[in-house]
Amino acid sequence: MSEVAEKKKNELTWASTPRTVKIFIILVILLILTWAGSWIYRLFKRPANASYIHGGGEVPEGWEPDAIAKEMFDACDDFFVLADTKNDAAKRIVELNDNQIIKLYNYWNEKYATKSAAFGIGMFGTLTAAMKAEENVPAFGTGVNYWDALLLRLDNLKLP
Repeated sequence: MSEVAEKKKNELTWASTPRTVKIFIILVILLILTWAGSWIYRLFKRPANASYIHGGGEVPEGWEPDAIAKEMFDACDDFFVLADTKNDAAKRIVELNDNQIIKLYNYWNEKYATKSAAFGIGMFGTLTAAMKAEENVPAFGTGVNYWDALLLRLDNLKLP
């Protein structure tokens, strides 16, 4: 047999690949495409803005939620944040009136709901979803638990 014929015999082509290997390759490609599609969808999906409520208190002129939202984002974004730091961030929000919380919630959804400083991908969702996803939160019985109080308040305002 010639050298060229020997090389052709040993070449691995798609036609000569076993059927189970082909199926495995196709499934892996489909899985990667599905994951990429869901990642892109979450990246561009924005939660709807919540409406202000009548009688929920006035938002003071010139008040902006960016500093409080950044504090809460930092509390939710870093893995090594102490529970007391998270509780302090929640306390600042609990002390706001209902419409200020709604403005903060909408600001969070615009700025942080689709990104993470650590990974640059959409992993937080709404403010409520980000808080519910947190692990190292203030424990029951360690003083006033503003974290749970804020979650209850967000739930009462019907902010998912």
